[in-house]
Amino acid sequence: MTPRKVASLSALAVWLAAAPAWAAAEEGLDIFPDARVLALIALFLILIYPSQKLLFVPLLRVLDERRERIEGARAKAERLSRDTDEVLARYESAVQSARGEAEVARRTALETARKNQTRLTAQARAEAEEELLAARATV
Repeated sequence: MTPRKVASLSALAVWLAAAPAWAAAEEGLDIFPDARVLALIALFLILIYPSQKLLFVPLLRVLDERRERIEGARAKAERLSRDTDEVLARYESAVQSARGEAEVARRTALETARKNQTRLTAQARAEAEEELLAARATV
C-alpha cells in the first residue's frame, strides 16, 4: 500500500469512529443505556460459557501440556547433565590413576635400567681390568 492509501484509510477510520460522538453531541447525552447495550451485555454473558468450553479450556490444556513437556525436558536435561558430570569425574579419576601407575612403572623401569647399567658397567670394568692385568703380565 502506498502512503497515500494508508493516510486516506486512516482518515476514514477516524471519521467512522468519531461519527457516534458527533451524533451524541448533537442529540444530547444519554445517561441510561439503550436496548443495544443491554443486548450486547446479554450476548456477552450468553457467549461466555461456549467460548470457555470451546476456546479457553482447550487452550489452557494445551498450554499446561506444553509446560509439562518443557519441565520434563528440563528435568531430563538436568539428569543427563548430572550423569555426564559423574562420568566425566570417573574418567578424570581413571586418567589420573593411569598416569600415576604409568609414572610408577616408568620410575621402576628407570631404576631397573640404571641398576642393569651399573652392573654391566662394573662387569665390563672388571673384565677390562682382568684383560689389562693379563696383558701387563704377558708384556
